[in-house]
Amino acid sequence: MTPTPPVIADYVAAWNCADPTRRAALLAACWAPGATYTDPTVALSDADELQAHIVGKQRGRPGAVIEVTGPVDAHHDWAWFRWRAHLDDSTLVSGFDCVQFAADGRLQCVVGFFDV
Repeated sequence: MTPTPPVIADYVAAWNCADPTRRAALLAACWAPGATYTDPTVALSDADELQAHIVGKQRGRPGAVIEVTGPVDAHHDWAWFRWRAHLDDSTLVSGFDCVQFAADGRLQCVVGFFDV
């Protein structure tokens, strides 16, 4: 188990960022060209699609914050971590993400799972 790597911290910060310019900069720092994002509701194939998805989630859960809820477990070019989206003390959704790192250290693939 390791502390949250900066690339994952930037990724989570992008989900929490309301400013589109700042969010784009965060994604540029952590999202590799051609990276993919998949969760039970969507499959995306580029940073612009991810940006639009994040905006949609922010509109649907105004004021919610996503946070990593424990240490990141990593080996080779893979990692996973638990997260939750919450508003004040109320958890709206939680789950875990499995991520694969590109050769440059940015995220190449994110697969999210929701707790049932």
